[in-house]
Amino acid sequence: MKIKLREVSAVENVAENDIGDANQFNRLAHQLEASSNAKVAVSAALCSLITHGLIVDSYQLLTHNNNEDAITKTFEALRVQFDLLGQNNEVLKRDTLTHNDHVRNRLERLSKTKEKIELTISDLNCELAKAKVNDLESVKLKVKLNAHFDDLIARWRSFDDLNSEGTLPEEWYARLEQFLQSDAVNNDGKLRMDNIIQQARYLTKKIGEV
Repeated sequence: MKIKLREVSAVENVAENDIGDANQFNRLAHQLEASSNAKVAVSAALCSLITHGLIVDSYQLLTHNNNEDAITKTFEALRVQFDLLGQNNEVLKRDTLTHNDHVRNRLERLSKTKEKIELTISDLNCELAKAKVNDLESVKLKVKLNAHFDDLIARWRSFDDLNSEGTLPEEWYARLEQFLQSDAVNNDGKLRMDNIIQQARYLTKKIGEV
């Protein structure tokens, strides 16, 4: 049996077309599989961000995590949030500086209050040391300050510089909260001198007393 050359060529063309179609089909199958895997991975990553509180589940992705519309909208919301990150960071820095300056101002006022109390006590004791009081060799005023007030003033400078851009440590806020909830502060939130000075008494020494 004789086969013409053009018939052989036609058979080869059909075979080549079949192989080409198979390769194209395999490529499409791989692309579809990769697309499906990417969808699952993106959905899982977005769900993780939601459960960690980094983004809000506005489109109920946690309950409809296979919904393409929910995935797309959540991803778009994340993109917008990321685009605003730089701007929000600048706002946070400014707000942090403002907050720290406010805190420093208040603490400086409290610190000056303590210094004024100590200076007043020192001046009074100097006057008492000069005075002659009956049979007393010496008289000295001793004042006990509110422990929470004293602790707050004594320790606040040990924390990071309040003029820095960083936020204050949680330990500092815990101390501040203890102070605000203490008997040093009135129910109206105001600090009064009779709350700061808890006790005042005179220490006396008679002439010839050891």
